[in-house]
Amino acid sequence: MSETRKFIISIIQDYCNKRGYVFESEAFALSFGSQCANLLSDNKLTVDTIKNLLKSYPSFCSGNDLSSEKFSVGLMDDISSKLHYVPLKPELYDTIVKFKEAVEGTLYAAFRVTEAPQEETGRTLLQAYMRPRGFREAQMSGGNSDLVYPTEKTIIETKIWRDRERYLDGITELCGYLDAQGYNEGYYVLFDNTQAPNIVIKEKGAKTYDLNCDGHTIHCFFVNINPTPPSKRRQSAKKRL
Repeated sequence: MSETRKFIISIIQDYCNKRGYVFESEAFALSFGSQCANLLSDNKLTVDTIKNLLKSYPSFCSGNDLSSEKFSVGLMDDISSKLHYVPLKPELYDTIVKFKEAVEGTLYAAFRVTEAPQEETGRTLLQAYMRPRGFREAQMSGGNSDLVYPTEKTIIETKIWRDRERYLDGITELCGYLDAQGYNEGYYVLFDNTQAPNIVIKEKGAKTYDLNCDGHTIHCFFVNINPTPPSKRRQSAKKRL
């Protein structure tokens, strides 16, 4: 038995013991831990794959009266923190990365139709770009979320960058929608009309990053909709030289 496999099994045993899951726990940890280790070696261990594995252990789940969602999220956090394991980004994440590149390449011109950039423009472009399209402006938790993707169990919130306070309001809003749907992961896409890096980008040191909020993973993307023209970049470079 490999050292990683042994370590995964020990993590699961400890995880079960701390939560009082004693029914069939030893046999479960050995078998389930081996399967998790295989997924880990293939870089496929995620909350969803753990939940799928649990379907093969109905007696363990029912005997310990556990929630597969809560168990999977907690165990994934435990394994990630102890092994410094970062699961692969979902396909939806990669699609939004490509959307960001497309907007910053040519699609930013759509925001110039109005005097001030509109959130509706960004939301429309994003929905048209995504497959599947998702549900738009769905009512939940006393408000209307931007784009809901039930098949992916996620929500995308879009905003025009204004300031730090409204940026934080958007995160709180998104977490509320995720709570209402019982989702763990969300996406926050901000369309930035400024040319100089804003205060949040300076703090994070990146325009794309993840953050944790109220038990949710939020993938944040700042999309530049006001790029510096090549002529001005050349002029700036000449001044520095």
